[in-house]
Amino acid sequence: IKERVKVEDMNQFYEKLGVKDENELRERLREKILREKKVASERNLEEEIYNKLLEKNKFNVPEYLVFERAESIKRRFGKKEYSKEEEEKIKELAIKEVKIGIILDKIREKEKIVVSDEEFNERVKKMFGIEVEKLNPVYRDSIKESILRQKILEFIIGESKIKES
Repeated sequence: IKERVKVEDMNQFYEKLGVKDENELRERLREKILREKKVASERNLEEEIYNKLLEKNKFNVPEYLVFERAESIKRRFGKKEYSKEEEEKIKELAIKEVKIGIILDKIREKEKIVVSDEEFNERVKKMFGIEVEKLNPVYRDSIKESILRQKILEFIIGESKIKES
């Protein structure tokens, strides 16, 4: 059942959404969709890179690293009990994450990729809109590690021959 909505009601609706009118709403939605597509595309590319790195670099990892990573994954999921099948999938994911971490660290080391204080400050300001001093110290290392990983991926992308499928 469709119901006519009064213009005044629509104006209140737009106001609640923080836009002037239908055109601004459409533009914001279009921008949001484009951002989401870009993020999805970047994630797919990142996953492709990781899979290629794992394919080209076969090695075993210490069991204690896999165990620690698996425990970290479990904490992230927040469950107390896992089925045998879930445990196996978590272990596979842990192995993959540990290997990727080792490979990326070797690339960082070989190519001398670092995050300078200036670059860290700029990226924090861009990402969060705040000065580093206002950033909770608990999160600084994690954010710096994330920025470093992004720089390594950017380096790999810059050095790669990517084929469009």
